[in-house]
Amino acid sequence: MTPFWMKWLAFTFGAATLVLFLKTYLRIKEIRLDVIMGHLMPNNLKAFTPKGREYLKNKTKYLIFRILMQVAWCLESYDLLKDIGYFYAF
Repeated sequence: MTPFWMKWLAFTFGAATLVLFLKTYLRIKEIRLDVIMGHLMPNNLKAFTPKGREYLKNKTKYLIFRILMQVAWCLESYDLLKDIGYFYAF
């Protein structure tokens, strides 16, 4: 029989993973909007259009850094889900 606190901990980690997944999904939608608005080239996210360069000056953080942060969150979420799976398997 699994103790209650272990089930609660697994549920909390699962909920946190879902939140991180949602945040990553919304960030991807934001990147797509930048492409549609003409700020980024569709085939190369590092290449900005002239309109995008002006837009980037108005942003406080670089877009590429934000993309890398979201990729890191996605990988951490996957790792956390894998750990929860191992926890229940063994």
